[in-house]
Amino acid sequence: MKAKRRVFSAVLCVAAVFFIHGSSLAQDDLKIQSESITIDESSGNIKFRGNVTLRKDSITISSDALTLFSSEPEPDSIARVVALGNVVLKKEDDSIYSERAEFDLENSRVVLTGKTRFERGTESISASRIIYNLDTGIASFTGSVDAVIFPRP
Repeated sequence: MKAKRRVFSAVLCVAAVFFIHGSSLAQDDLKIQSESITIDESSGNIKFRGNVTLRKDSITISSDALTLFSSEPEPDSIARVVALGNVVLKKEDDSIYSERAEFDLENSRVVLTGKTRFERGTESISASRIIYNLDTGIASFTGSVDAVIFPRP
């Protein structure tokens, strides 16, 4: 039962980080699919592997793999989440693509690397790295930045 609570609490953290930071979530609103899940009781880490998809309302998060790392002082809480391979985050008209996404929940920041691209409608920003601060709402794009902003028909 403790492992199930840890998985659910981890899923809540992941969903909150992606697009809905601060919103309330209900258990029956979330759905995670993967080909396998490994729960390491000793470390508290949880690994989802193979076609990982998390859905909550209009939000979809997908990757090849997703690992939830527990916090040292509080083993039932999640300190860090790492999504690897073909990472796609979608909400309504917004999409973010990368090869790796790391969510540092203790420091309230998200770092995306590897062919990162943010798209909203016909606007887009590509960069080597995106850093997003969850507290301030500031996103920083670095390394070979290519932006198409306010395109005109």
